[in-house]
Amino acid sequence: MKAERDRFVAFAFSAADAFLEIDASRAVRYAVGATIWLTGEDGGALLGRPFLDLVARRDRRLVRAALSTAERQGRFGPINVRIKRSGDKPAQVALFGTYLPLDGGRIFMALSAARLAVSAAFEDSDRDAESGLLNREAFADIAHEALRAGAEQGRGYAMTLLDMGGLERLQRQLGAAAGDFAGDLAAQLQAYSVDGASAGRIEGQVYGILHDDKLNVGEIEQSLTEQVRSADPEGRGIALTAATVTLLDRGLDEEDCAETLRYTLDRFCRSAADFIIDTLDKGYRLMVSERRQRLAALRETIAEGRFEVVFQPIVELSTRFVHHYEALARFDDDDPEASPYAFISYAEEAGVIGDFDLAMCQKVIARILQARDQGDIISLAVNLSGRSLSDPGFVARLHELLKSCGAIREELLSDISQIAFVS
Repeated sequence: MKAERDRFVAFAFSAADAFLEIDASRAVRYAVGATIWLTGEDGGALLGRPFLDLVARRDRRLVRAALSTAERQGRFGPINVRIKRSGDKPAQVALFGTYLPLDGGRIFMALSAARLAVSAAFEDSDRDAESGLLNREAFADIAHEALRAGAEQGRGYAMTLLDMGGLERLQRQLGAAAGDFAGDLAAQLQAYSVDGASAGRIEGQVYGILHDDKLNVGEIEQSLTEQVRSADPEGRGIALTAATVTLLDRGLDEEDCAETLRYTLDRFCRSAADFIIDTLDKGYRLMVSERRQRLAALRETIAEGRFEVVFQPIVELSTRFVHHYEALARFDDDDPEASPYAFISYAEEAGVIGDFDLAMCQKVIARILQARDQGDIISLAVNLSGRSLSDPGFVARLHELLKSCGAIREELLSDISQIAFVS
C-alpha cells in the first residue's frame, strides 16, 4: 500500500510543481510542493487564505470562471495564469484542476511552470479592444498553430464558433455595466479555451474558442446561455448558434490550411444558421468548389459586359475646371460581390484582371466615340491594374484595340501614369 501511494505521489510531482486543495469558499485547505517558488511562502502559510488572493489581479476573472467550470464539468485547464510572489514579479504557471464532491465540494489543483500548447504570441494590437480577446486574424493564426501543434503532440483540438444573436442589444441595455459584463463573458470563453488564452472575437456577435476536442461543447453553450440570461434585465438572453470544426491534419499544406481556416470563419459569419463545415478537409473542398463557381461567374460577367460604367469629374484645384472624368465600374446591387473593390480584388487574385481592364477600356472607348459622333470631345480616364500593364499579352491586346478606334490619344487617359495612350 505504501509503495502504491509513493508511486502515485511520484507520478503527480513529475507532472506538476505544486498541488493545492481549495474548499467551497475558495480557501486553501492543503498545499504541498514548490509553494515557495510559486508564492514566496511555504505551504503552511497558505492554509486558510483565499486562493484568489494568490492570483494576479488581472487573471482573477479568468480563474473564477475556470473554477466554476470545474464545478460544472468536473475539471478545467490547463490555463496560463500569474501567481503573486512576495517582493518579486509574478510566477507564470499552468493551472489545472479537478472537482470532487467531498466535504461540500473540493477542487484539487496542480500548478507547474507555464507551457503553451500552441506557440503563437500576440500583442495588444492582436486583440479586440472591447473584449480583450484575440481579434479575427490572431484567432485564425492560433487555430493554425494548434493544427500544427496537435499533429506534433498527438493531441486533438477543435474550434467552436458561436453566434450570440441578441448580445449587442443586451450590451446597449446594460449601459455602464456593459464593460464588466463583456469582461466576464470573455473570461468564461477563455476558461474553456486552450491555455485560457485561445478565445477570440471574430466580428460583432461572433466569437470563437479553440479547445480540446474532447470538451463537451453542449456544456459551453449551456453555460454561456445561462450567464447571459442572468445578466439580462429582461431575462431574454441570447439566441446562440454554435458550430464545431475539428482541426485535423489531413494532408493540406500550410497555405491551404491557413486559407481554409479563414474561409471557415468567413462562412460562419455570413450565415451561422446554414453553416455545414465540421472538418477542415470538408472546408477545403467547399472552398475549392465555391472558387470554381465564383471564377466562372466572374469570367461570364466580364465576357458579357454585365457591369455599368459611371463617370466622376476630376477638377483642377487651381482653375476649378473639370480636367477629365474618371471611369468607375458598378455592378448589380443584388450580387453579394457587388462591391467594385471586392470584384476587382478577386479578379486580380484569380488572374483575370487583364480581361476586366480590357472590357473597361472597350466601354470607355465606346463612350468617347459616341461623344465624337455627337460633336463633343470628352477626356475619360480608365483605371488599369499594375498587374495588367506588366502582362505583355494584355499590352498587345490593348494596342490592337486602340488601333481599331482611330486617334483618341487626347481623350483616353490612364489613372496609373496620367499619360495619354498613343494609338
